[in-house]
Amino acid sequence: MEKEQFIKKIARYLMKVPYFGISLFIIAIVIISFTVPVYVRAFIEIVAKSGESLYLYKDYHALVVGVSDYDKWPDLPNAVKDAQEVSEALKRLGFTVKLMSNPTSKELKKGLNDLTYKYGREENRALLFYYAGHGETELLADDTKLGYIIPSDCPLLCDDPQGFVNRAISMKDIEVYSLRIHSKHVLMLFDSCFSGSLFSLVRAVPEDITEKSSLPVRQYITAGTEDETVPDRSMFKRCLLLGLEGDADLTRDGYITGTELGLYLSDKVVQGTGRAQHPQYGKIRTPELARGDFIFALKRPSKPMVPTAVTPLPPPRPGGISDYDAIIEEREANERRWADWQSRMEADFARAQKYDQSKRLKPEEKVKVWSEFLSPYRAENTYTTKDDELREKAEKRRRHWKEFKAAFAKHPSKPDTSLLTADIPDELLIKSDGFKTHKKGSVKLSHKKHNIDYKVACTERHHVYEEDKNVYKDGDPVQRCSGCHDVKKSEGKVKKLMLAYHRNCQGCHKGLKTASKQAGPTMKCNNCHEKKK
Repeated sequence: MEKEQFIKKIARYLMKVPYFGISLFIIAIVIISFTVPVYVRAFIEIVAKSGESLYLYKDYHALVVGVSDYDKWPDLPNAVKDAQEVSEALKRLGFTVKLMSNPTSKELKKGLNDLTYKYGREENRALLFYYAGHGETELLADDTKLGYIIPSDCPLLCDDPQGFVNRAISMKDIEVYSLRIHSKHVLMLFDSCFSGSLFSLVRAVPEDITEKSSLPVRQYITAGTEDETVPDRSMFKRCLLLGLEGDADLTRDGYITGTELGLYLSDKVVQGTGRAQHPQYGKIRTPELARGDFIFALKRPSKPMVPTAVTPLPPPRPGGISDYDAIIEEREANERRWADWQSRMEADFARAQKYDQSKRLKPEEKVKVWSEFLSPYRAENTYTTKDDELREKAEKRRRHWKEFKAAFAKHPSKPDTSLLTADIPDELLIKSDGFKTHKKGSVKLSHKKHNIDYKVACTERHHVYEEDKNVYKDGDPVQRCSGCHDVKKSEGKVKKLMLAYHRNCQGCHKGLKTASKQAGPTMKCNNCHEKKK
């Protein structure tokens, strides 16, 4: 009755307004807004297997962070894209999402503060934090280890420890944010590897949702351990997206708990990486905040709904089974269309590769070739991952030629030294006179130990690049690192000298450790650098 009176008042007022046709249109809009039912859920409620209805949350909110472009660290081209895909998946589940791409330390801390104080004051809310980017581990004086996530402007720990600590976000910081949040359920996912004692590891059979599930909890999932390398093409993200589509619903009740997601990722990522990655899952060590379980309500519509006509199923056959032949034929036709699309993509990729190898085309023309290849093939082929691999390779070649002219014009690729492989002494002292001061002592390297004992081939460590290929051969003159790598700054793919040293040595050591082979140090500076006198 109140609605009708309100509509009549609006109508009487608009009758006095010029442009009567427009007035009638506005009246129609008002009437529709009052009469068409719209199903908007003001809260999230779940139904347990026992049939008990449980009030869960007022709403969901997420902060999703991806860092691809680093000032000092190697870039991670896919991290921002991964964050965008996770953001879209969460929106489909009804989350309000704030997405941050390549934040600086100041920006990332502000984002976490907003999550804590702007959204985390509401008790009946579920908060989620997702981070894709570099991770680091610091060894403390008591031999414990502290993990960090790295914003875009953070320096390397070994280069500038004080600057690193000022900008990186430690797991102790994350724990404090977790404690400051008043929302009852918090889940944090880190697509990076580091160490730390933030949480107690959990490995338990997932339980049915009960009233106990709604108790406070702080849960954490990381992509791997400190000694493992997370590839830029993330298996953790791929499994996470599949899990949120329903694969992680291990109890098949229409909901995914934090425990189920942790167990699902622990199994699937290990399988998908051939045991190269072992995600870690657990709850905060504070007992009062480790009682419940984060819950994704898969049945909850992600957008307000209005009633729509339901298309009836085909009439049943005599046996009582509906006719699904048309559906099967449509899906088979769709699969064939995607197969044709994939064939065209692979043919165009081969053509682009041919142009890429041509010496008749300029770098800027090759950039255009790869851009033209990528443009029509942005869609995701759900029947294969081959399209992802081709896009990644194409983007890599496009960036290479874009950076080629600036990066290599200043640094010729021919060796600038008369030192031959046969003349190399057993023990080398790695240092450069280009540095005004040396913060750390020089590094002694045993050529015999690496080449004979560890069986590291010369071509694995020495390199001379021409058109993005290492053309160095055993017996060639050995090029000094400073011949290409500038002491002060990186230029495109050519990293500055100190970063080149660290990536060459630490990268090799980490790779050997991942392969369970004997390897040199990766963490402590003084394990390589001599103590300064």
